Amino acid sequence: MRPIPFFGLAVIATLATVPALADTPFPSTGPNPTGAGLQVKAPSGYHLNPGYHWKICAPKPDGTCGAILLDTSGFSFSDKTDHPASATFTPVAGLLKGGYCQDGGNGCNAFKATCTATACTGFTSNF
Repeated sequence: MRPIPFFGLAVIATLATVPALADTPFPSTGPNPTGAGLQVKAPSGYHLNPGYHWKICAPKPDGTCGAILLDTSGFSFSDKTDHPASATFTPVAGLLKGGYCQDGGNGCNAFKATCTATACTGFTSNF
C-alpha cells in the first residue's frame, strides 16, 4: 500500500473543516407583517446586505438578468444600519437578487429567487 503524502493529508484536513454551501441557510420571504407586499428576512445568525445591488429583473433564458423591473430603491430595509434583518418590497414576477452576510463578519453571499406577484421561491446562493 502506498502512503499518502503529508501534503495530501493537509489538503483533506483543510477541506473537511470548510462548511459546505448546502449548510448555509437562505433568506426567506413571506407576507409583510406591517402592510402590503412581501418581506424578505435574513436567516438566524445573518443580516441582509443593503450595500448589494438589490433588484428584481426579467430573467434571460440563461438565468442572468435582463430588464430591471424593481431596483434597489424599491426595497425598504428594516433599519438604516449595515445589518438590517429584513426588507419589504412590492413583488413583481421576475428574478429577485439580493445579498446577505453572516453576523460577526464571517462572509457574505449573493442569492437569487424566482418571484411571482405573491411569493418568491427557489432560493439559491453564490450562483
